[in-house]
Amino acid sequence: MKILSVITSRFSEDAADTWRVRSIARILRANAHDVHMLHCVKKSLRQHLPYGEENHQSQFTSSVPLPFIDPLVHVYIYRVVKKEHPDLIYANGFGSAFASILTKIATRTPIIFDMHGGLIEEYLLRYPHPYRPSHPLVCCLFLLYKFVEFTALRFSDRIFCVSHNMIDYLHERKKVPLE
Repeated sequence: MKILSVITSRFSEDAADTWRVRSIARILRANAHDVHMLHCVKKSLRQHLPYGEENHQSQFTSSVPLPFIDPLVHVYIYRVVKKEHPDLIYANGFGSAFASILTKIATRTPIIFDMHGGLIEEYLLRYPHPYRPSHPLVCCLFLLYKFVEFTALRFSDRIFCVSHNMIDYLHERKKVPLE
């Protein structure tokens, strides 16, 4: 099976998400799957991208601080899918799932969304009062994240979670069907 693994978050040597993404790709390759990793990050992180033979990484840098909202990232993912013809897109995190949605609609390539954590919940840990912000952009960012979360959860074909509690949470609070 041909798999396009999309990453739009910071990719560092010490991050748990980085270990998770690389481990999944390694396991898939060991089981005879062709995995192509596509990494889309903001320009300031370009020099921090790890490279190696086993990664087969391609990268696309964005001038937007949140690359998953950069229209050029969406176009780039679409072009890679049209060129490579993967059987599925493996989206690592909310940003990757969101950035892959238009490609899924245009090419009918299914998306498996690997949910590493709750986007809104993590945001609320940082800004506990999004509707009474200290800065107007905090409220705008909160609304953007709500849209990203809704879109990623509704348009992904399958969602992988890190725990059974997260599955229950998605089903009960976000109305995501168990199947």
